[in-house]
Amino acid sequence: MAPVTALIASDCLTPFGHAGDTLSALCRGERALQMHPVSPDCEDKVPLALIRPLEAEEPARWLEPCRELLRGAEGYPWGRARYPVIVTSSNFGIGQLLAYALRERQGDLSAASPERAVGQIARALEWGPHRMILSNACVSAQLGLFHAARMLYADLADAVLVFSFDFLSPFVAGGFHSLKILNDAWPQPYTECEAGSIGLGDGAAYAILGRAGESEWQLGPGANFNECFHMTGNDPSGDGFRRCFGSVAEGIEGRKLWVKGHGTGTQEAGHLEAQAALDAFPEAPLVSWKGSLGHTLGSCGLVELAIAHAGMRAGRIPGNIGGGDKALSPRVQRDAFDAAPYDGAVLVSSAFGGAHAAQVLLCGKPFREPRPAPVLRRYIHAVEALEPVETLDPEMVRAYRKNFPAMTARKLSHLPLMLGQVTREAAIGPDDELLFVSEFGGVQALEKFLASFPAASPIGFQNSTQPGPASLVLVARRQAVRLFTPVVGADGMVNALMLALLADPGPLHLLGGEEHGAWLTEEQLGSSSAFAFYLKLSDEPEGALGSLSWSPGEAGENDRMTTSAFTCAVLARRNATMGAPGGGRLELAWA
Repeated sequence: MAPVTALIASDCLTPFGHAGDTLSALCRGERALQMHPVSPDCEDKVPLALIRPLEAEEPARWLEPCRELLRGAEGYPWGRARYPVIVTSSNFGIGQLLAYALRERQGDLSAASPERAVGQIARALEWGPHRMILSNACVSAQLGLFHAARMLYADLADAVLVFSFDFLSPFVAGGFHSLKILNDAWPQPYTECEAGSIGLGDGAAYAILGRAGESEWQLGPGANFNECFHMTGNDPSGDGFRRCFGSVAEGIEGRKLWVKGHGTGTQEAGHLEAQAALDAFPEAPLVSWKGSLGHTLGSCGLVELAIAHAGMRAGRIPGNIGGGDKALSPRVQRDAFDAAPYDGAVLVSSAFGGAHAAQVLLCGKPFREPRPAPVLRRYIHAVEALEPVETLDPEMVRAYRKNFPAMTARKLSHLPLMLGQVTREAAIGPDDELLFVSEFGGVQALEKFLASFPAASPIGFQNSTQPGPASLVLVARRQAVRLFTPVVGADGMVNALMLALLADPGPLHLLGGEEHGAWLTEEQLGSSSAFAFYLKLSDEPEGALGSLSWSPGEAGENDRMTTSAFTCAVLARRNATMGAPGGGRLELAWA
């Protein structure tokens, strides 16, 4: 579970405006969703909630709204040591990348990757270099909050800015439309319908977190679980929802809560989530706001946190918007209600791959946590790595495909095949934690999906979305894990190593790699080589092959350790020292 932290400040931006304006509109039952064409090339109209028009712009359509929102977070030296920034999204600059693929206008590439998109915002706001990029579909923002709490608990930060932004594009709208869940029907969260449907929305939000006790508002405890049953579906038993909700329920100490559910409007997930919420919190009202705002994707956890925070301060909570008469649970609350009878809220998000995250927002008496201080040392007990090559030859591809069922193997690009190879003997358990690091991700699948436009491919969409390469391996094996954190960007490797040291006691699996693309590699948006690595880490020194540790002091020679350089160090069993996020040194040492 995530440590408890103080919520110093929060805000969001939706088509209604900032958090206060959005709260007022939701309490009145207003709907930001409107019917818009999926793209200039597809006249089908679907429910979208837009802050700015959907067309790709130069500069990117999200840049100015994000700058305007983040003016509210000024007053801290963000990005400097002790004041790190965690940026989360499931989109980043993907709309710009599609625009370039369709019209080849060079300016679109300036924000066409997570690294470049975040770099634009960082330069505009003069952030320092201590930044981390996390992306795991629609639980991305929750992961950012989770790991910010760990950094504060370990006293590696005085305050953390968690910022998330997801602005729609034909890439995203076309992908969901190809899956048939974004269609011409309005979403009806937690409602019995013949067929489910969702809406999509623009959204951005931030939260400033401090140490527990620095504010009357607290975040935590929180819980995660990744069932990895199917890329776009859930385990029909509901086990994923139950595990996540149950973990939070165990730690609330009798508090009276309401539940802000994920509630997109799909049928299977709606049934499973509503039942799990009823079982874990039988007296709690259940609401979703996606029937008005649409699904803000990787940012929904932070957007909806800011609205919940505003509602609890104002004393009024929006009801379940867009729902019909036949609710999936007796606890679905249709109308706005008073916040006064409740101590706080359970905030829930779910994602592709069966990822679930939940966190508690409270005001008042803090939780007491008997948690040991992090040791910031982990021991290496298993290592597998594939030496970097320009691209895989056919013999390698055939060999690596044998790790998967034939039907699955044919759909996999080189990176998931290599990840499957290095983890073929890995003993990964459902209570374990897994970190996946890749600067570029599955560029081959991404190129293939981009080439499918204007008729977006549903399989291509599933395979190309971050963190597709690792998710595909886990789903193919139906390998559940408790916490799954994908780290991206040029500094992803050192950030992933730091997160590995902050992990809870118990087994942790560190997985990473890259694949060689075609035109994306030519544009420096893909790796020049293909490789993969896997390390199993634990707290036990006995029999260890090596160790990973953090210490205060000046950084080592390799300030920016890339995934490629790390893989080579692992292959050669070479010691390495590098600069740590937030200051200090990370050391990789072999026995």
